Amino acid sequence: MVVPHSSADAESAQARARLVAALREQGVIHSEPVAQAFLSVPREIFVTWFYEQQRQAPWAWEKRTPEGCAAADWIAAIYQDRPLVMLVDERQRAISSSSMPTVMAMMLEALSVQPGMRVLEIGAGSGYNAALLAHLTGDGAQVTTIELEEELARTAHRALSKTSGPVSVHVGDGRLGVPERAPYERLIATVSASDIPRAWYEHLAPGGRLVMDLQGSLQQSSFLILDKAADGSVRGRFDPRPLSFMPLRSTGEAGAARPVARLLREPVSGEVTLSEQQAALLHDASFLWFLQWEAPGMTLSRAKAMQGSHAGQDFLTLLDANQETLLQLYHQDGYWSGRQHGGAGVAGVWETIERASEHWRNLGRPALSAYEVVWDEQQERCMLVCGQRAFPL
Repeated sequence: MVVPHSSADAESAQARARLVAALREQGVIHSEPVAQAFLSVPREIFVTWFYEQQRQAPWAWEKRTPEGCAAADWIAAIYQDRPLVMLVDERQRAISSSSMPTVMAMMLEALSVQPGMRVLEIGAGSGYNAALLAHLTGDGAQVTTIELEEELARTAHRALSKTSGPVSVHVGDGRLGVPERAPYERLIATVSASDIPRAWYEHLAPGGRLVMDLQGSLQQSSFLILDKAADGSVRGRFDPRPLSFMPLRSTGEAGAARPVARLLREPVSGEVTLSEQQAALLHDASFLWFLQWEAPGMTLSRAKAMQGSHAGQDFLTLLDANQETLLQLYHQDGYWSGRQHGGAGVAGVWETIERASEHWRNLGRPALSAYEVVWDEQQERCMLVCGQRAFPL
């Protein structure tokens, strides 16, 4: 249970009540335990700063703190229903945040934590979600959370100690879990991941549940709810509501940029011209969801050329990291045309997409509800299955 704290004043309590009322009205909160968790845990104890992008300079971030800010304005900012960025790296990329309350409530409802359950959270962040979990279990000692960033973990631990009791906070690689505290009856990942690490499966107790954002290289997200049976088999289904999280990072990751500039210097290995109808495939979320598993490592970005002969034109950049191939397409006069760089002697980017499109159409252009996650005994890993096609996770 949460211990009263001096900062949980009337203004904060009112803000929490308004937040819960809004989440109830949206149908996001529908159980009393989750409502009471949000009513009881003051978010401002955990989020004592956050970053906002400056409108004048889109890549610059401004750190906001309570100092020099009216108390009511700070509380209003903290209880916005949006993610609050907690950490920005040297390349001005947001790499950690306190999640959007709507998303947190959706996942906690799906997780269905019961009093006394042992819970593992991947991605402690501010510690706010771990505090909500501690309230749901009724005992902070039942909650374990792991965070890659040591500074965030220390801050979260201090806040949790004040509010939620002995929550176990660890610094480390979330992919590895916290084996010494396993097994867990509930596991929640507040990051996006393109696979289900073996440790998560092994550390989940029979009868346990995992809730996460399964997201491939094309950043098409899904809300996965996976249950593990007593015999070790798993069955994962997808909630159609969207999730969006920052990607799971591992210890020692270089965080290198995609090799677009390097590949653009490679020789031209092909030319492509597409009609609007052909290019529409790249705007179909159902197809992009399929493509990121059929062609893992494929990425897509959209932009507008600011200079050069293509100034003012919209363009797409398709990168096949596995084939070291890049295709850049510019939009003009109702067509998309451009050149492919790299990948000599391998299937072109568009050929890969066309082949995936044929497989997708043969499956009946499946919606997210047609997919499930199962455990493959032979490969000893989870698989994403749709019809006769299966993709390793």
